[in-house]
Amino acid sequence: MTNASKPDFADSTMMDLFRTELETHATTLNDGLLALEQTPDAMDRLDALMRAVHSIKGGARIVELDQIVRLAHVMEDGFVAAQRRQIRLKSAQIDLLFRGADLIREIADAAAEGDDEWPQAHQSEIDKLVSA
Repeated sequence: MTNASKPDFADSTMMDLFRTELETHATTLNDGLLALEQTPDAMDRLDALMRAVHSIKGGARIVELDQIVRLAHVMEDGFVAAQRRQIRLKSAQIDLLFRGADLIREIADAAAEGDDEWPQAHQSEIDKLVSA
């Protein structure tokens, strides 16, 4: 069976599974980022944050949500750099990471609702966040 002949329910089931996992990982991101605001050097938080965003990236790749893959990849790079002490996450960077987490949810919600235009309508915001 080729991808073109795959039944629609398979795609929706994968999207449902991705969104369920996304909620779990998004909670980890939000809780971890809140904790980092209080203790920026909490290495145990950085490990959990990096793993959560890495899982989001993998799931997004499976359901072909490239904008989420892109955002998650940049966020993951930031967490790895903080783990290696190449950067120190300050309030401004943590705010950007919160916005990245929000955008990931918004993209997933739009995709689940079949809104194919949402990513294009918000492309400049996504690009700006990735650049930051």
